[in-house]
Amino acid sequence: MPLLNKTLMCGGLVVLAPGSPLQCLIAILIMFGHLLLVLKLAPYNKWTEDWSQLFTSMTLMFITLGAFTGMMYHDDQTQIDRIGTILVVLSISCLFVNILITVCFDCGGWQSLRRGRQREQEQEESSSGGKKTQVLPIASSMTSEERNELKSWSVKEGNKKQVPSHVPKVVISDKLHVPMVGNMPGDGWA
Repeated sequence: MPLLNKTLMCGGLVVLAPGSPLQCLIAILIMFGHLLLVLKLAPYNKWTEDWSQLFTSMTLMFITLGAFTGMMYHDDQTQIDRIGTILVVLSISCLFVNILITVCFDCGGWQSLRRGRQREQEQEESSSGGKKTQVLPIASSMTSEERNELKSWSVKEGNKKQVPSHVPKVVISDKLHVPMVGNMPGDGWA
């Protein structure tokens, strides 16, 4: 795909009306098509390479758009200077974004920053005397009568005693019913 884009941008545009606005317009359409293909297909192995190619293709498309606009304002030097400044800033920002993607994601800079923050948090927790998250027991909503009824209940193979109605049941087999400990998802057995 990049080879086809380079062939069309370099070889194909030389033949097609050199120096005319039509040449820039065709270049814009070629770069726009390439940009859409990169965006839709994501042809590279890593997502960072896809994003890098996306920013580069977008920058090249805007540069050809700037060249086309410069051809329209060829008499006004002030407009050409503004367009030139915008194109230089756009090129430098593309370079900066690509370097940022390479350093942060491809070279592992982002993971190093995250590990550094985790170490700082662990040091803060150890210096403050422990973890900041504390688990507190919640008060039971069972009455003392229900609690006594639950304590007297026993599970045996031939026992016909029923589980109290306020205790949720989990069926383990056809013959055995076991009361769950709590009412929260994940409590008791699944």
